[in-house]
Amino acid sequence: MRSLKTICTSKISRSHEATQYLIEGDEIVQAGIKVASVVKCESLLTINKPMILKVLGILSERGIRKVNECLKDALELK
Repeated sequence: MRSLKTICTSKISRSHEATQYLIEGDEIVQAGIKVASVVKCESLLTINKPMILKVLGILSERGIRKVNECLKDALELK
């Protein structure tokens, strides 16, 4: 079984773009990361689920909604 993933990076200089979601504040800890980072929805990849060794954390419901909006922009579905 395959899983769709996005790239997450601490290089936040482009976080204002519609295709990127900035993880900041309290959500940093919940997401299991150490510094503010962006989810780059324009960079999608698929991997086999067995390759996922560890889940670091999860986004809030609001964060997931925002990522979905960024994905729609990236895929031009709006």
